[in-house]
Amino acid sequence: MPLREAGQAVAGGVLGADQLIPLLEPLIVQARPLHGWTLHARMQALGEQELFDNPDLASAVDGWESACVGVESQALRRWRRAACEQAFWRALAVDPPPGCLHFALADEKQAEPLPQVFAHFLEILSEREEEIWANVPSANAYLFLLDAAVDELAPPHARSSRASKRS
Repeated sequence: MPLREAGQAVAGGVLGADQLIPLLEPLIVQARPLHGWTLHARMQALGEQELFDNPDLASAVDGWESACVGVESQALRRWRRAACEQAFWRALAVDPPPGCLHFALADEKQAEPLPQVFAHFLEILSEREEEIWANVPSANAYLFLLDAAVDELAPPHARSSRASKRS
């Protein structure tokens, strides 16, 4: 409630959930997300009647939950992006570079700067990554299938044919 009052004073008007929830997210990050969910569980334990009698309290519980979900989804989005970026660097480290990078690194094409190669690779992988994320039961399965998607983009025969061309 003090956060709402302080926000209203700064904004010069009534703040709704859309304005308050982003203000709560940094608090949850500072308190650690696990503690945020623990606090949410304690808030829910207040009981329906108390929440009904105090609509501001009920609104605070809903806002806190939305903020916890927001922090969690941001963390997952960043983790997924990092996993895709890691797949790029792992694929690039293969000697010779895998087939998915041939479009930029092949002798017959003009070489593109690495940031463009990186962006294009992530663009190609993101299509498959969305499908993988929607169908996985665990983080380990996600990482396994992401690696498999990179292998599809860079099949072993493309790697060996590239090596034989250089010989």
